[in-house]
Amino acid sequence: MAKSGQCLTINDKCCDTSQVCQYTPYGYWCAAKPVTGCTPGTTKCHVDGGITFTAGCTSAGVWNYKQSRCDFGCTIAVDTVGGKCKGGCAPGEKKCDFAGGVSAIATCSGDGTGWTRVSCVTGWTCDSITKTCKPSPKCLGLGQLCGSPGDPLCCKELTCTVTDPFSGVSTCEAPTPTKKPTVKPTVKPTVVPTVKPTVKPTVKPTVGPGTPTSVVPTSVVPTSVIPTVAPGMCKECPKVFRCYKGAGNEFKWFVDGYVMGGFTVSTDAKCGGVPKPTFRGKSRGDANCDGYTDTIDFSLWHKEFFDGKKGEILSKNWTADFTGPNGKCDSRVDVYDFSLWQKYYEK
Repeated sequence: MAKSGQCLTINDKCCDTSQVCQYTPYGYWCAAKPVTGCTPGTTKCHVDGGITFTAGCTSAGVWNYKQSRCDFGCTIAVDTVGGKCKGGCAPGEKKCDFAGGVSAIATCSGDGTGWTRVSCVTGWTCDSITKTCKPSPKCLGLGQLCGSPGDPLCCKELTCTVTDPFSGVSTCEAPTPTKKPTVKPTVKPTVVPTVKPTVKPTVKPTVGPGTPTSVVPTSVVPTSVIPTVAPGMCKECPKVFRCYKGAGNEFKWFVDGYVMGGFTVSTDAKCGGVPKPTFRGKSRGDANCDGYTDTIDFSLWHKEFFDGKKGEILSKNWTADFTGPNGKCDSRVDVYDFSLWQKYYEK
């Protein structure tokens, strides 16, 4: 007889004598017989094969095990009456899941306690931005599953990196920029030679016999002028947010120069109940200056990254030029800017 595992139907005799065959959302499983029974309607958590599940007490006073899987653990100690699955994600939230080397979309359950995983078909992969299955590109993009570190299938500027050390899953990621140490050049002092001017004596004539007098003029040392070089400038977000109103009584906050079309300045002191954003600026990855570091800023970086030929084209008008190898904007949109956006997006 099986001590644990699947069985065929209720009270299946293949279970161990200390167990009963019970139905769960995962099929029929052998479960321990109740020793003292339970109060109908109560719940508790239990562990099977290293995975936490909930058990519910039936109207007959018997525990029905493996009712639901708890991906984020239990609210109280395991096997304690009253335990339920702990929440850990927003209901309906989606994410890409590459567990087991298979690209899939995971959706958070209605109670926020676990993920439901749906695999993409062969030749398709989960897009990390839209969280949908799309045909696999000729090269693997940001966040897409790759074989192992060094996999050449990742697109240019990306490297195959192990992102889950527990499962060994690797995805294409932007390399972490290494900050080169600033070397101060050795400046040799400029020696200005002292020029002795050739003085022509001024002869003062005298009346009658006498010796002419030489007058030496005062020499003037020229002053060298050091030219002033104007520092480079990058686009920065204005710091003052103003309330705007659009069609259908839609209210939004914008800064000057970044106002969405169809919106005009509003005098509503409460701005329709829309909270005023906090200034973040380019140094925190806010490309559109709306006070948030989100996927809209990533989309702007992505567009300008390719419009600028991956950092080859210099311009002081890029909206996603956040930083550079020296920690300052450098008129390029490249992987340094993406890394800064990613740092503040995760916060």
